[in-house]
Amino acid sequence: MNPSDRSLAVTFLELPATVDGRLHGPQSRDVYSLFRLPARSADLLAAIAKRAGYGNAAALTPALRKGGRLSAEDWQRLRTSDVVGISVITRTAPPSYEAARLIRAANPRATIVFGGPHPSALPEEALQFGDVVVMREGDRTLAELLERLAESRERPHLADVKGIAYKDGGQVVVTPPRPFLTGAELDALPFPVFPRYVLKRITHQTVCTSRGCPFGCEYCSVIENFGRGYRCLSEDRTMELLRHHLAQSRAPIFFADDNFTANRAHTKSLLERCLSEGLTLPAWSCQSRVEAAFDDELLDLMVKTDFSTIMVGFESVNDETLKLWHKSSTLEKNMEAVRRFHAKRISVHGMFVLGSEADTVETIRQTIAFAKGMKLDTAQFFAITPLPGPPLTRKLEEQGCILTRAWHLYDAQHVVVKPARMTAMELQNGIMRAFREFYSPWEGVKRLFARAPQRLENCVIRFLGRRLVRRVAKETRTHRRGLERLNEWIGRVDAMYASSKENLKELRAWIEASREDFSKALDRGRAELAERKARLVAGFEAHLKTLRESLASLGESYHPFCQRFLDELYARFRKEAEAVLVPA
Repeated sequence: MNPSDRSLAVTFLELPATVDGRLHGPQSRDVYSLFRLPARSADLLAAIAKRAGYGNAAALTPALRKGGRLSAEDWQRLRTSDVVGISVITRTAPPSYEAARLIRAANPRATIVFGGPHPSALPEEALQFGDVVVMREGDRTLAELLERLAESRERPHLADVKGIAYKDGGQVVVTPPRPFLTGAELDALPFPVFPRYVLKRITHQTVCTSRGCPFGCEYCSVIENFGRGYRCLSEDRTMELLRHHLAQSRAPIFFADDNFTANRAHTKSLLERCLSEGLTLPAWSCQSRVEAAFDDELLDLMVKTDFSTIMVGFESVNDETLKLWHKSSTLEKNMEAVRRFHAKRISVHGMFVLGSEADTVETIRQTIAFAKGMKLDTAQFFAITPLPGPPLTRKLEEQGCILTRAWHLYDAQHVVVKPARMTAMELQNGIMRAFREFYSPWEGVKRLFARAPQRLENCVIRFLGRRLVRRVAKETRTHRRGLERLNEWIGRVDAMYASSKENLKELRAWIEASREDFSKALDRGRAELAERKARLVAGFEAHLKTLRESLASLGESYHPFCQRFLDELYARFRKEAEAVLVPA
């Protein structure tokens, strides 16, 4: 191929999550399903490829097609593409890998490239289904990778392309990381152009003006993928971006920055610019932290520019949990933040994460009471989810608390971690109870008659949310049954261990009572002690064998967790038995 050839057909694919992890399975639902948003990366990557000279580049986002599936035209394009880039988050990994297998079978010549948070954390896994993984920020890496593929499809030179992983002779090669983009480099990126079918289906458009996060929540994957350096588009470029989006659609704007107000001075200056230049924004919303509530100047500017809803990661009503997760907040501070937002007639969407090592069933009850008592307009209740990469995940791995690696369950609605102070089943039931109580018809009626902004909209959302909760409950039914069986199995293990410990206690008492006789009949005592030890250990091992055989009643995805659970239990028992059974 000519080194200057830019005729590659490049297709970017971003798939929705599905209930069962199958490519053609029913789409998963959550509170965000009440709104339809464009894809976060596919259209931007297509714009980057086109700017680099690859005119035959396109983005496919089947979540916004009727039925949520790839159309016949989509499959035809995938079968004829030279490069297929698939953007993957953890919950979409199974359908993305299945799509890659089907694309490979239909189009063996295609180079399949994975990107996104999940492949960045687990490149070896992704390379079982594709050829290259673009890790972390892929904007600059993509253009360089396409250049190498244009030079040689069969044997591209990739060793000096920073920030990728690829296979070479059966071995996985990971190149040095690429530095995160600077603010100036973010300014240089093109803007996404959305196809007609996307613009017709969305209820909100997404605008992203920054990357990175200066904070350190240990469960969050943002820092892993975008760094702690908070980088913003310049004001001039942000104004261009807003005008670009508004020229395509006047749908409400969701600022998709992980924390739109992380640099409050920058945010205020941008909003003042919108007002001074007469740029009228449609109703807009953003994600933020509680600190924004204590800046009246910022809130006033937000309200003046038709701000509607702030989405706040309160995370917990448990101060101990907030400390564990390095959140610089408290329950009292969270309560005051809600009062301040509501005083400015700003709707509050509260987000909570349940299941920390400090949380109990009572914490769930307190969270529900907080959400209802503080009159949050909308809310989400997440289960702690060990996404690959963050520090908390590594900690949970070391503790052996992760129940399954069935990635399609990693949507924060399915409990996939064994909590420290309650059972997984109690956490799963608690999350569903929180959604049912918050999105109840009675709460909807109360919102209708409340003196609050968007009261009619929030009343409607309560009723829509109620219907959605019923659907989510149906989708999680199989998982709940699996957790019930797992809970019963763990109960059997605990009962067996408690019984063995009691036997050990009795043996300890026998040893103490017989200690004086040991000096007179040492040989006889040792023989009897050895015999009792052998019977005790053999009995424990027999119980373990039965429990291992009982794993057949559980889903296979739980087996690694359960095997490790039993291995650790056996090792602990043997250690305790040896300590007791050493003759004086």
